[in-house]
Amino acid sequence: MNSKVQRLLGAHGEQLAPLWDRYDQDGGPWDAWPEARFQDVLSWVDELSDDADSASDWIIYKNAVAELDSLLGAGTTPASGRVPPPQGRARGG
Repeated sequence: MNSKVQRLLGAHGEQLAPLWDRYDQDGGPWDAWPEARFQDVLSWVDELSDDADSASDWIIYKNAVAELDSLLGAGTTPASGRVPPPQGRARGG
């Protein structure tokens, strides 16, 4: 592989690192993302796209859970399982 491709791959990885840190990959519909069938990914993306308006609600919810845990102690809302997410959805962490 030439050095330009290696640099681009490295830059790509650096740009995605914050996403992987924030996004719970275990919350996805597959055991491992590389194993997902492309058509299944497209169907899942369509579902997410149709529900895109709830994304900000999910971020607000996740931040509220983190703040509650920081105020009352870690594990107050274990894996946020006791508090239902906005509109009853759990979208990938």
